[in-house]
Amino acid sequence: MQRERRLSTQKIDTAIGSARQASRDADYVLSAECVEALNLLIDAASCTDGARLHTPEFGRDEYLVNCDAAGCPTNVESCADLDALTVGNEPWIKRAGEHLLVSRWLAHFIGFRHRVIHLFLDHPDHPDCTFAQIRSLAKYNSPGRLDMPIGGHVTDSDDLPSSLTRELHEELGLEMDRDVDDLREVGTFNVLEDADMPDHIEVELATVYRATIKRELVSKLRFQPGEVGALALFRIDELDRWIRERPEDVGGGMRDSWRYYKKRH
Repeated sequence: MQRERRLSTQKIDTAIGSARQASRDADYVLSAECVEALNLLIDAASCTDGARLHTPEFGRDEYLVNCDAAGCPTNVESCADLDALTVGNEPWIKRAGEHLLVSRWLAHFIGFRHRVIHLFLDHPDHPDCTFAQIRSLAKYNSPGRLDMPIGGHVTDSDDLPSSLTRELHEELGLEMDRDVDDLREVGTFNVLEDADMPDHIEVELATVYRATIKRELVSKLRFQPGEVGALALFRIDELDRWIRERPEDVGGGMRDSWRYYKKRH
């Protein structure tokens, strides 16, 4: 039994390795070779121990557009038949017009590039201060760490403005067209890193924004349970020092985006 278990584990590990290598070879874009490797992974999971695939995001009904390093979505015509990439009732890959949507767990598990948005919020009366979020302890990655006030994935076929609007409402209960001023884009960059948990690979194209909360809204912020633990007002120079001297207390998105915020300060 132990030998059979080891063989099963080896089979699924080999399939995972092949899928991740195919993703890297294609610069984290879903190619025909990636689809072939994912088919092998599905075969391995169906006849061996597939528990390793059950990440904290597994089964979550959320899909991300796969894109190249410049943000251009992967075209459906670049891949082989996708119909077999379904386990039970869950498609691993879906079509959205001419684009490919990858299930969120799979994008992080294998490493397929997708788009995210980061938004810094400034105080209307204190130009030397900005807000930082304390991540909820319910978060599966980087719980309790400092982070941008707003951050999230561009899901399904949403564009960047609609994703910003959704995340601002979900995390702080604010409306983009009513509650913030001076929204502007301050930078875009690619992320490639293994997160601080096993089988979680961040391959993202992040777009960073900055805005100012309207004066009358500062006292009316509300936090979505499980999303935001707290919102703290920092002096910009003190937050910069915190990021430099205590990086272990800061989420990866905050560390990467901060330099773009500073350039525009």
